[in-house]
Amino acid sequence: MGAGNRERVRRAVFLGHVFALGWGAFAYVVLYIFSPSVIALATDDELVAQAALTYLLIVPLGIGLMGVTANAWNSFNALGHPMPPLVMSAVQMLCLTLPLALLGNSLFGFAGIFIGGLVSQLLGALAAFTWLQRTIKNEPMGSKSPRQKDQLAEAQ
Repeated sequence: MGAGNRERVRRAVFLGHVFALGWGAFAYVVLYIFSPSVIALATDDELVAQAALTYLLIVPLGIGLMGVTANAWNSFNALGHPMPPLVMSAVQMLCLTLPLALLGNSLFGFAGIFIGGLVSQLLGALAAFTWLQRTIKNEPMGSKSPRQKDQLAEAQ
C-alpha cells in the first residue's frame, strides 16, 4: 500500500477528493451561469424550461460529492477491498436515494425529489470518506492486494 507509506496514500486520496470537489464547484458555476441559455436552445415550453432549470440548479451541486464517492470506491478496489463499494452503492440507492427523494417530494414538491438525491449524495460521500479513512488507518503497511498476491503466485 503506497510503497509502504500510509501518509502517501492519505495524501493521494486527499488530493483526489480536493480535485473532485473543485471540479464539481467549477462545473456547478458553469451550469449555473449557462443553464438558462442552454435550456432556451432546447425548448420553448415554459413548464419544461422551469423543470430543467430546477434540475440544473440542484443536481449539479452533487457533482463533487459523486467524485469523492467514486474516488473512495476506486481506492477501496485498489486496496483489494471490493465489498465496501458494493455495499455502499446498494445502501445509497435503496436506503438513501429512494426514501429521501420520496420524503423530499412530500416536503418540497417536485424540487424535493432532486434535493433528496443531493442529500443522498452528501451522506454517501461522507460514508465513503469515513470508511476509507478507517480502512487506510487499519490497512497493514506493505500489504498486497489479492490481485497482487495472485500475480506473484503465478510468476513463481
